[in-house]
Amino acid sequence: MQLLEENSWSIFAKYAFHDRDARSKPDHFKEIGMKIVIECKGLPLALKAIGSLLYTKSSFEEWTSVLMSEKWDMSNKESDIFSAWGLSYYYLPSIIKRGFDYCSVFPKGSKFAGSI
Repeated sequence: MQLLEENSWSIFAKYAFHDRDARSKPDHFKEIGMKIVIECKGLPLALKAIGSLLYTKSSFEEWTSVLMSEKWDMSNKESDIFSAWGLSYYYLPSIIKRGFDYCSVFPKGSKFAGSI
């Protein structure tokens, strides 16, 4: 389900600003944020992931770097969300990336001991 731009901004702002008023940020953060919202194509999960990522970025240069990333151009026939996920992964601390990398060696649908 794709959201309208107004609803997309609400979700993005909730995570990017953690329920603080977006008006507390300089206007150029909101301008970049709106462009990022458009890149997320109304996909709620992408908006949440990228908004959460940007909450940890305090400089305008970091926000611009996310917007200008080539990761947005990743295309997947199954879903547009993978470009947002790839971008989120790219900015994770290396210690967390290792956990994702470890889990990726298991085939889809693998069962682990103790799982139902």
